[in-house]
Amino acid sequence: MNRHLKKGKVGLNTWLLATSCFLAYTSCYAGRSILSAIMPQMIAETHFTRGDLGTMGSAFFLTYGAGQLVNGVLGDRIGAKHMVPFGLFFTGILLALFSPLESTSLGVLLWAFCGLLLSMLWGPLSKVIAENTSTEVGTAILTSLNVASILGTSSAYMTAAYGASRGSFRIAFLASAVVLTATALIWYVILTYLEKQNAITSRKDDSAIWFTKELAAELVRKAFLPMLLVSMVNGIIRNAVAFWIPTFLSERLGFSPALSASISGGLPLVNLAGTFLGLVILKKLRGNEFRTIGILFGASTAAFTLAILFSKLSALLVVFMLFVACGAMSSACNLIFASYCLRFKDTGRMSAVTGLLNFSAYAASALASAGFGAVISSFGWSPLTLSWVLLSLVGAWSAFISEKVFFRKKVH
Repeated sequence: MNRHLKKGKVGLNTWLLATSCFLAYTSCYAGRSILSAIMPQMIAETHFTRGDLGTMGSAFFLTYGAGQLVNGVLGDRIGAKHMVPFGLFFTGILLALFSPLESTSLGVLLWAFCGLLLSMLWGPLSKVIAENTSTEVGTAILTSLNVASILGTSSAYMTAAYGASRGSFRIAFLASAVVLTATALIWYVILTYLEKQNAITSRKDDSAIWFTKELAAELVRKAFLPMLLVSMVNGIIRNAVAFWIPTFLSERLGFSPALSASISGGLPLVNLAGTFLGLVILKKLRGNEFRTIGILFGASTAAFTLAILFSKLSALLVVFMLFVACGAMSSACNLIFASYCLRFKDTGRMSAVTGLLNFSAYAASALASAGFGAVISSFGWSPLTLSWVLLSLVGAWSAFISEKVFFRKKVH
């Protein structure tokens, strides 16, 4: 752990590290959210169907999840300086190539590669933050990355709305490509400077065996398996459900593609508010992230239920309830990765552990995204929204089980 960043008040180098991480993750989400944001217009104006785009989303989630597992381990060996800009730069190139693309098969392949490339970010980012800052500062920076994901998603929706208003979805893809490639260059310059200042270090994992008995015992003590289920359910709601919201607004509530994109652009702001509300609840519960996450899943359950009950009475209320549910899940995600994951900061495998949690979330999201598209095509939206309620209940149950396991093991 680097003394230059950890001791004393927060200085320039800490701010540079935090800012570079924030920019990198913002651009990551700006790129990964653009397909969802522009999807209603693409369905209306191109030959791409809901099934085609749902398959592209599934391909992204699948490779993003698998990449989290692989790149999480690599992040403990290679480090963030090289992995982060590589992922951002080449994703930008692929987004530019997607702009004129008309082949469904190539679209699926392209988005699969985008998922793999963008999976290079989270594990290395969390590692460089955790190992070079105090727990308090590290939690603050990791929380800011959740804010970054929200702002990046919001910018994607705003870009999509602009493209829809101009009658060209290609504008959105090209703009995202420019942002990602530029951010990659900025990241590399800042990290090079910090290394020359001896402001950051990295604890390299050079062991031949990654999974040891000591790590296994640590995973059991810290309720990793039930939290893995929590992460999976959270990933489905936060990613797969959110992926389909613009289309839900367009098809279920009758909004135009441009209006759907504009309304969805407000979702990240709700997620931001939900994130900070979750931190307030966490403080009230004395740092018990397990119980806080359970409460947030309970709020999501109630919100989805009310959205179903009032679906034919008030479109505005349905939108509000969907926003509440997604805001709660954004907050729960932040607590998983900015609070729970820091319990593993001294294992030397912070990147790999967070990568495994991310893998579980996105693997589940990949299956769910394709499944959601099939359900909509065969049965309509009503059965799908009911499944969202059931998923939230499973998440709440898993969070409270995690709490019991963690504090029982802690006592013994």
